[in-house]
Amino acid sequence: MAFKSKAQERFMYARHPRLAREFESKTPEGTKLPERVRRMGAYERAVKRGGEGK
Repeated sequence: MAFKSKAQERFMYARHPRLAREFESKTPEGTKLPERVRRMGAYERAVKRGGEGK
């Protein structure tokens, strides 16, 4: 699994360094990660699945 944000990367290196190195190897070289990733709301999940939002 690759890192999805800088915040996730910092957390993993602080709490689980061995697992963080594995994630780092799977993150494409030169990827610009966002600082944080916002959670999807119900509407966004429905649209992503192909359903219709309310």
